[in-house]
Amino acid sequence: ESYLEKLYYGNNANSQNTHVPKEWYDTINKITKFERSFYYRLSKNQKKKYNKFISLTGDITAIECKERFIEGFKLGFNIALECLHEKEEL
Repeated sequence: ESYLEKLYYGNNANSQNTHVPKEWYDTINKITKFERSFYYRLSKNQKKKYNKFISLTGDITAIECKERFIEGFKLGFNIALECLHEKEEL
């Protein structure tokens, strides 16, 4: 696991200070209400398939988010390096 992956997963001293915006909580509540509105109507087999689908969707989303975080961090670092290099030329 790279340092950036550790940082992404919150394995640093500042991870406890992470702010979660209100819109995140609002969206989670909407998702929960929507899911509850139909989930209880599913058959046992449909629930099993739905749960697998949700799990796989979560897995791919987590992978994509981690990769975008790492790419963004590297991009930001490269921009900072370029700015420092240009400052030295002035």
